Order: sequence, then C-alpha cells, then structure tokens
Amino acid sequence: MKRGDKIGSGLYRDCFEVPENPNLCVKVQRDRVTREIPELGISVDVRMEIFLLLKFGELDLNILEYETISSLPDCLRQFTPSIVHLDEDSIMQEKSQLIMSRPRDFDGAYSRTMQEYGGVANVDFWDQVDLVAESMLRYDLFSPDIFYRGQNIIVQRDTPTTYRPVLIDTKHMGRAMFHVRQPWLIFKSERLRAFHKNLDEFKGRFHLRGERENKVAA
Repeated sequence: MKRGDKIGSGLYRDCFEVPENPNLCVKVQRDRVTREIPELGISVDVRMEIFLLLKFGELDLNILEYETISSLPDCLRQFTPSIVHLDEDSIMQEKSQLIMSRPRDFDGAYSRTMQEYGGVANVDFWDQVDLVAESMLRYDLFSPDIFYRGQNIIVQRDTPTTYRPVLIDTKHMGRAMFHVRQPWLIFKSERLRAFHKNLDEFKGRFHLRGERENKVAA
C-alpha cells in the first residue's frame, strides 16, 4: 500500500496517511530503536526485532495488535477503530502494514487524541471510559499504558453533544512485558497497580468538571 505523509509516531512504529483513501491510515514498524538507559549512562541502538523480542516476546507489533483487536470481546471491540486490516502482501515482503480507519468527528474533521484535545467535560464520554476500564479488568485485558498521558485514546465527537473514546494502541492489552527500568511490570499485580495509577492520573488531568446538563467538552 502506498503511504502518504506521516501523521504520528510512537516508540516503535510510525503512522502514515493513505493517499487514495483519506479515511484510512497505516502503521509501519521502524527498523531500529534507540533507548536511553540513564542508570548506566548509555544509549543503546538495536534492530527493532531484537528489542521487541526481549520486551514482548514478539517480532512484529502490527501482527500482535491485529491479533489482539481481533480477539477482543464486543464490549471492548466497539471502542477500537471500525476498520482494522493486516496487509498480507506486506508480510510477505517482511514489512508488515496495519491498516486502520481514521476516526472523524461529526463535522468531518479528524478526531484528536485526548493529549491534543486537552480535556473533556462530556459526561457520556467519561461513562464510556469507565466502561472501558471495567471491561479490561473483567476480561483481564488491562494494560498499564492505555491511559498513559492521553496519547493512546482519541476523542471522537459523533454529534456536538455525543463523545466517545477510541483506543488506538492496544498491542499491550493483557500481556506481560519486560522493562529494563521497570522489571516489576512482568508481575500482574504490578501491572494492575500501574493501570489504576495511570487511569487516575488520566482522569485527574483530562476530566473537566463542566455542567452535566450541557454534556459538552470544554
């Protein structure tokens, strides 16, 4: 698939627009990763596959995220992009591409991440956030970084008064992982503690206390 301009970057992947279809985007895993280890005073540059194998026990995050989304219960799948497709041709070329729909607001504008949005007072939105968190815990699919800094949740405005959260990075859900600086996160109890901590901070930072009757984001 032909890729257009870059529209976002994470630690491991870049996200690009799709020129022939503005309603889609495509995630591509980078070739290498550089991580700082302050405790040792060094910077490490390694092939991405080696780094991911050590951290996640996986070689390809696009395949991992596709399989994760495909296996989600309906109560969580409804909060992910409506279209998720793994480009099989790209896998054969050893460079997988994960194709997703780009959420849009009622006015046609692309929906923004909570981090970009800055805060929401819409009551229904926060009720759905609680539903997402409860469902993650019920199905043992919680992840410490889903709510981290508001960068993995999009605020989609279906109408001027109807907002909903969209999860745009679910690769960690329900999985243990190895962190050099946080090795304790291999334990479920520690991931659960981190999940609640990040959820509380997410609400504290982005839950604006507006009038309940208005249900409008500030």
